[in-house]
Order: sequence, then structure tokens, then C-alpha cells
Amino acid sequence: MNIILAAPLNNQAIQLERAGNYVGAEAKYLEALEIKLAGPVEHLVSVAITRNGLGELYIKMGKLDEAQEQLEKAVFEREIECENFDTACTRDSLGRLFETKGDFEKAIHWRTKGAPNYMFCSHFDVNISISISRIVY
Repeated sequence: MNIILAAPLNNQAIQLERAGNYVGAEAKYLEALEIKLAGPVEHLVSVAITRNGLGELYIKMGKLDEAQEQLEKAVFEREIECENFDTACTRDSLGRLFETKGDFEKAIHWRTKGAPNYMFCSHFDVNISISISRIVY
């Protein structure tokens, strides 16, 4: 039941974020997160989705410590459930966060943690034929 109530809030947060209303988006994400955290533990992936969205929003807002907290919790929750593309996306977000903070060792750690099967690169202009061993951070 809680997930059903929180899903529209997540969607509203995404729309507000796209419109540039970061404060409004943050409020909707936090409301959705509160509802989801009150629900059963077996819905960790749903909680992780909201944490991931909130963490990425915080990066845009320059709230890097808050972003780190949410993204680290999201990746932990996702890794409990399963190792997949979504987990790789959250690790990539942590990589971007640490690049922004200037901590390139941690950025490399998070970006390569799922190697070789579960990695994601948010640099869309990268030539995908480049081998992993040739990527320099």
C-alpha cells in the first residue's frame, strides 16, 4: 500500500526537477521516502529508487554531503536485493559525486566496483569500443 501512495510523489518530484523546481522536487522525494520507509522491509528496491533520485537531485543542488548519504544508502539497498543495471547506475552516480568532490580514487572505486559485468558510464559521448583498461580518470 505504501508504495502505491509514494509512486505519484516520486513522479511529481521527477517532473518538478525537470522543470527546474529543485526545492519542490526535494520536498516530494522526501515525502515519498518517508512513506516508503514506513512500509515493509521487503520493498528496499523501491526505497532505493527514491534515494537514488534524491541523491542525484542533491548533486544538482550542490548538496554533496546529502547526495553522498542518499546514494550510499541506495547502493547498499540495491546490492542487498541483487546486482543489476540499476545498482550500476547508482554506483555511477556515486562516481560522478566523488569526481565533483575531487576525490578521484573513490570515483574510480565506485565506477568500477561492478566490473566487468555490472558497470555503467554516464559519459554518453565515450566511444564504447574503448576497452576498460584504456579508460583514464
